[in-house]
Amino acid sequence: MEAAEEAMAGGAASEMSVEHMRCMACAVVLSVTERTRAEHYKSDWHRVNLKRKVSGLAPVSMEEFEERMRVLQTQQAQSEQNERNKKQRNFACAVCSKRFSSHAAYEQHVQSRRHVDKVHELKAAGKEEMLTDTDHQLLSGLALAEEAAEEELETRLEEARPFSACECVFDGHTSDSTEHNLAYMAKAFSFFLPYAEFVLDLEGILSYLGEKVGVGYACICCSREFGSVYAAQAHMVAKSHCKFPPEDEEWMEEFGDWYAFEEEEQDGWEELSGDEAARAMIALEKQQAHDARGTGASDGYEEAVELVLPNGKRVGNMAFKRYYDQKPKPGRSLVHQARLNKVLAEYRALGWHEKPRNEVLEVRAKFERIQKKKSQQLGVKTYYTRKSSLRPDMGVLNSGYRP
Repeated sequence: MEAAEEAMAGGAASEMSVEHMRCMACAVVLSVTERTRAEHYKSDWHRVNLKRKVSGLAPVSMEEFEERMRVLQTQQAQSEQNERNKKQRNFACAVCSKRFSSHAAYEQHVQSRRHVDKVHELKAAGKEEMLTDTDHQLLSGLALAEEAAEEELETRLEEARPFSACECVFDGHTSDSTEHNLAYMAKAFSFFLPYAEFVLDLEGILSYLGEKVGVGYACICCSREFGSVYAAQAHMVAKSHCKFPPEDEEWMEEFGDWYAFEEEEQDGWEELSGDEAARAMIALEKQQAHDARGTGASDGYEEAVELVLPNGKRVGNMAFKRYYDQKPKPGRSLVHQARLNKVLAEYRALGWHEKPRNEVLEVRAKFERIQKKKSQQLGVKTYYTRKSSLRPDMGVLNSGYRP
């Protein structure tokens, strides 16, 4: 009997403790059964109050929690509805008067150069009321990007140094002349100027490459930009990019200003009376030899280059027979042709050969098409620039151009 009475007393005490248990996280008294109490501890309301207690915040009541949940569910439903509307409705650009069938197409258009130019024009004309919030954000982002680009360019120009025509763009090796630099790059890195016999300006093309690598930190083959000149050089050597772009159209468009694929005569060469070309080549070699020796005493090299006979004919030294046999192409200065011939001789010694005539004709046709296209683009740009200055409000419909 005593054991039964003690058990009943313990059960009553347990029931009393359950009825008066308090949840410290929610600040409520739980006068419920054990099952209901377990459900309370698993509820979202209790979990939220536990996190608030850990963060040192006051608990929220059940009514406040339910109100917040209703607001959150409403916002989520509205967001989902907006996403569905984006997929279903047509998107329109009021600036360019265009409509798009998808949000992705609209976003791509907003980032396009044509839309950006139109936004700039409207802002300059004081018509900012036509711009959307997206356009204003775009202008702000572009302004920051342009400012950062200008700062980077100024820093680059202060720190970077372009390679000269006598420096190798692949490792910085310095030669005593442009011709020797081209020969070094051919031997060390297998760099050959394509169709070198048609190059008009050796210094110009090498100076451009020096700026592209030394200042732009870019690869001469794929034009990929890097963070330093050493990274660009390592890329070109590792990827075998010590060459011009493989496609003729690519390198012609970039380097075409230093080439001249002129029409050849019937035999491909032009005879020059009086051996003027040979004398120019001899003078060039004498000057280079003199520069190499310095200003010291003559060693007899400059003597007996030519003898003038009583009948007016000139007799040349056999040491320069190779120059007398050469006949440069028309339209080139004799000194330039002499220097170019030295480069071609170095190339041939390394196994380089001129392209067959049929390939040269094909390349000439491509070159002429590219030059014509560039001239047309320049003419169109000049035309619309002039029209824009005369008619600032003019818009050319369906042409792809905007003044």
